[in-house]
Amino acid sequence: MSTLPGPRTGRFDAVVVGASAGGVAALRQLLHALPADLPMPVVAVLHLPRDRPSQLAELLGHGCALPVAEAEDKARLLPGTVWIAPPDYHLLVEDRTTLALSLDEPGMFSRPAIDPLFESAASV
Repeated sequence: MSTLPGPRTGRFDAVVVGASAGGVAALRQLLHALPADLPMPVVAVLHLPRDRPSQLAELLGHGCALPVAEAEDKARLLPGTVWIAPPDYHLLVEDRTTLALSLDEPGMFSRPAIDPLFESAASV
């Protein structure tokens, strides 16, 4: 798990998580442990098959106190919301308030890949 440190306060602005396809159960356990009043967004990437629709957001949302949604390009990073990367797109933190989707080359044979998310979050 990685976080974005706040610019002046030292607080955290987001939780950023990545896992391979085998990490669904661990991600579900993590998300279900988060409180409904979490004051930051959660952005997650799991390696997914690129050639079929995903129901991951729906699966992870069952029993989660936070809303879980598949990310869309230019989605707002809202506190207390979990954003999941869609199939065949890298999920990036564009700036402190916005997500972006990318069709850049697969990383480690995967798109979405974890590294582009973590690198974009770190640069923001």
